[in-house]
Amino acid sequence: GSLFLVTFGLLLVAVGFVLLVIHKSKAKLEELAEFGRKVQEKQPGSKRVLKPHLLFLIWKNEGQKRAIRDKLRDSVAPKIIELANPGNLTVYCDDPENDAPSQAMNIAPLAPPVTGMFVFGPVSRDDDEVENLKDNVCSLLKDEGFSRIEAYLVDQSVYTEYGEYAGPCVKGFWPKETAKTWPDGSRTPYPVALTMFPIQESRKTDKVAWEKDWFGIQGPMSEMIQPRIRYVRNVVRKRLTPTAPEYAGLVIESWPSNKHMSNPFLFFFAKNPWQLALHVTVMLRSVTNIMPFTKICQQTVGEYIIRQE
Repeated sequence: GSLFLVTFGLLLVAVGFVLLVIHKSKAKLEELAEFGRKVQEKQPGSKRVLKPHLLFLIWKNEGQKRAIRDKLRDSVAPKIIELANPGNLTVYCDDPENDAPSQAMNIAPLAPPVTGMFVFGPVSRDDDEVENLKDNVCSLLKDEGFSRIEAYLVDQSVYTEYGEYAGPCVKGFWPKETAKTWPDGSRTPYPVALTMFPIQESRKTDKVAWEKDWFGIQGPMSEMIQPRIRYVRNVVRKRLTPTAPEYAGLVIESWPSNKHMSNPFLFFFAKNPWQLALHVTVMLRSVTNIMPFTKICQQTVGEYIIRQE
């Protein structure tokens, strides 16, 4: 009797707590997004325009991580510079120094985590020029011994650059001190996460509205509850290889430390369990409006900025 009543009472409290969090999360999402937009209007990122880039994903066998990093950075990157002379060129890979934790569960991603990725641009939007450049780079990569290669034409937007973070989540670091001072070609001294995702099925009929929600709600909101020191969005405009996973976006996020990624109270800027539950629910509400949660693929990577405009 009494044990049942206590159990039932605790269950009611738990259900009530969950329902209250869900109810509060809608208004909180709108509040944080509006706050984030006002903050962003004063930042350099608000003046940056979308620029077309080519993005390549690479998969290779296990046990060759260091060779992959060295090939991409020391052999492939110089050849791409010679081939395309891009203003921006960055290499990402699962390198030997990578020890950062990933926050994603990777339930049923469209493809397994990549071994390497690089993105360069700006490039022309002309279809023939893009196709020709893609073919040349794919041939270059095959000559280097890479097996599976997938390519995309993306529009890249740097929302927050190193040293620019202006949100409230500054516990444990000083934003200005994260500005890029390390030399081009060396490893970024911060943990970096790569997230790849398809579009939410229900949003496919209106991609303009979908992109508006991503850029106008998800981006500004998340900047206010997550301590990201760099945030780069890549919107897929075209899959350039027939077997490329149907990703709609690829996001690159950098964090102040591994602790900021592994401690949920730092990761979601929460001072107590209630705020943590609310911020997690806000994030889930926004993310699931943009992408199918179960098909997200997220991994941590090493970042090597070879060139930067």
